[in-house]
This record gives sequence, structure tokens and C-alpha cells, in this order.
Amino acid sequence: MERIKKRSTALRILLLFIALNLFFLSINMMGAFKGDTKEYAVSLLTILHGNPFIGLLLGILLTAVMQSSSATTSIVVTFVASGLFGAELKESLRAAIPIIMGANIGTSITSAIVSIGHIGNEKEFKRAFTASTVHDLFNLLAAAALFPIQVYTNFLGILSYKIAGLFSSVESSGFSSPLKMLVDPQKKFLETMFENYAFVSKFVLIFVASFVLIFLLYSSLKKLIAGSTRLFGRVALISLYISFVGVAFSEFGQYVFNKNIAQFVFALFVLFYSLSLFVKIMRKLATGKIELLFNNYIFKNAPRAFMLGLVLTAVIQSSSVTISVVIPLAGAGMLNVYQIFPYALGANVGTTITALLAALALGNTGALAIAFAHLLFNIFGVLLFYPLKIVPITLAKKFAEVVIYNKILPILFILTLYILLPLAGILLSR
Repeated sequence: MERIKKRSTALRILLLFIALNLFFLSINMMGAFKGDTKEYAVSLLTILHGNPFIGLLLGILLTAVMQSSSATTSIVVTFVASGLFGAELKESLRAAIPIIMGANIGTSITSAIVSIGHIGNEKEFKRAFTASTVHDLFNLLAAAALFPIQVYTNFLGILSYKIAGLFSSVESSGFSSPLKMLVDPQKKFLETMFENYAFVSKFVLIFVASFVLIFLLYSSLKKLIAGSTRLFGRVALISLYISFVGVAFSEFGQYVFNKNIAQFVFALFVLFYSLSLFVKIMRKLATGKIELLFNNYIFKNAPRAFMLGLVLTAVIQSSSVTISVVIPLAGAGMLNVYQIFPYALGANVGTTITALLAALALGNTGALAIAFAHLLFNIFGVLLFYPLKIVPITLAKKFAEVVIYNKILPILFILTLYILLPLAGILLSR
């Protein structure tokens, strides 16, 4: 009997690592539009960088679309280093820093999307959405507090310029993320399949569309058997979904059956599947020991959680992954928002290490200055809002209580904050 239990535990641990691998792979693949977007990003940054508010919106939009703050910051670092934001470095930094602030906000989209994976369970979703939203709100509040000061004083540009001067002769050989070493070969293989075989994109899109329809029909049937009388909304939703998919596939097939769209849809599907598998396995493994491990050791206090977030993000070189991986743990009730908040702050600081390493490798004062500006922005944000943590935590809790009553609200929140508002602001400015 004991041997069977050990085998069962070993199998669950193996499945847990498989689920984590799929989770990391899906998050990395969600930047399917990065290659196509980068050219437009460069054009937009060149045209619109003079207005600090538009720079902030550009940072949010580009990071949300490319699913990578590193991609946005790397473009900005290159622009500053090459003098495309102006020949005078301090003024160049003044134009670049709002974009970095926007990238800090835009990177929160990944954890928000991950929380949507819990939308089928009200209690889980409330906990997961609170955990993801507290990170969003911290970034928004930090930008709201520091952006006006930066616009009027350029204090981040001046400080980072002085610090960069001390390190301008330092060189770095760079650092490769072990997570990228694990995931990149898998990602490249799948990208090659989508690139070289058109039928793969069609199969993925038709399969996922059919799966969603079957899921909607199955959940509606369960409600009907349970005696639910609130089926009109579900019937309307299914009808609308069938109409939307039918029109998309028949009338706009040449645009819909696109490798980038198929890759993004595939990544979303794998993300939600791996998330569901991860939570189920963690529940079976969590016989009290894992909660004790988290509460008594890993997340025992705020400094420890902060350092964990910082170190993990510095090693993995992706704050999106570092924060997203704890969202399902929050959904399962193993972590709470008070433990996740300092961890998220640490991840925000840790994500600046990538830009610093890249800047040190370039050995350019401008690149170093913008990398230090990113670091200083996050440090000032932590110093300002950790003592006021009750503000983002309370707002996140209240917001989660509102959205659980209408499942479309969190989706509208993501689309509005990260896509529609920045896009509207940019278009109006032009």
C-alpha cells in the first residue's frame, strides 16, 4: 500500500513538471505577434516619442501586444544608444522613460490572462484575479505617482545619467536564462510547424473553436439537468459564438487562418489546459505540507517573498512568468494576496536585470542610463507603495468582488486597459 502511494505521488510530481513545462511554453508562445509588431513598434516610437503621455500609452500597448516588456525595453535601449530620441542624452532619457513606465504596466497583462483560467470556479477566480490585479494596480499607482514628477523634473533621467557614468566602462558577458534554454527548443519546433505547414494553423483553429463549442454545450447541459432556469443567456452566447466563428472562418478565412493567430490561440489553449492540470495536481499533493512549506519558509515574511521574486525573475529573466506561476497557487488557496504582493514587487525589480545586462554588454552610457532608469522607477515604486500596500490590496479585493458577478467584466478590463485605451489615446494624438 505504501509503495502504491509513493508511485502515485511520483507520477503526480512528474505530471506537475509536465504541466509547468506546458505553462512556461504557452506564456513564451503568446508573443506570436512580436516579430510582426516590432517593425510597427519602431515606426511608432520614432514618430510619437516626443509626447511623454503618448510614450506611456505606447509602452503599455506595445508590451501588451508583443507580450514582452523585454522586447519593448530592448527597442528603447537601442534607440537611446543610437541617439534616435535625441543627441543630448538627458533629453533622450526624458523621451524614453515614459515608454519604460508603460512597459511596466503592459507586462501585467500576462498574469491577468492567467487568472481568467480560473473563471469557471467563483472562489478560485476571485482569489486568482485579486492576486493578478494587485500587481496591475501597483504598476498603475506607481506610474500615476511618479509619471507627473518625471515629466516636470526628469529626476529619473538625471539620476540614471549620473549612475550610468560610474558604470560606463564596465562590461558584461551576459547571462542566459535557464528557462529559455529549456523552453526555446520546444518553442522553435512548434513555430517551425506553424511556419512551414499551413494545415497545422487550420487544424489548431478548427480544433480549438470546436472544443470551446463542445465545452459551452456541455456546461449548458449540466445546468439544464441541474434544473437551472437561467439558460437564455447561455443559448444566446452559444448562438452568437457559432455565428461569429462561422462568419470569421467563411468570410475572413484568409485573415483568420494566419500562423500568428493560430499560434496565439494554441498558446492560450495550452495555457488554460496546463493551468487546470497544475491546480488539480497541486490540490492532490497539498495535504497540508505544501501550505506549511509556503507559510513557514518560502513566503514566511515580506522580505523573504520580495527576495524570492527578485532572484527568480533575475534568473528566469521574465517577470511575466515569475508572477504568472503563483496565480494558480493563489487560486487554489495556497497563497494569499498579502504574500504575493511583496513577491510581485521583487519580480518588478528583478525584471530590470535583463536590461542592465544588455546595457552592460553594449557598454554604451545611454543604454546603461535607460536601464538604470527602469531600475530606479521600480525601486521608487516599491519605496512609495509598500508602506501603502493596503491601497492596492484593498482595491484589488474590491475589484475582484465586482467582476465575479459578471464574467465578461475581467475580459473587458484586460482589453480596455491594455489595448483599447492606449490605442485610442495614440490615434487621437495623431
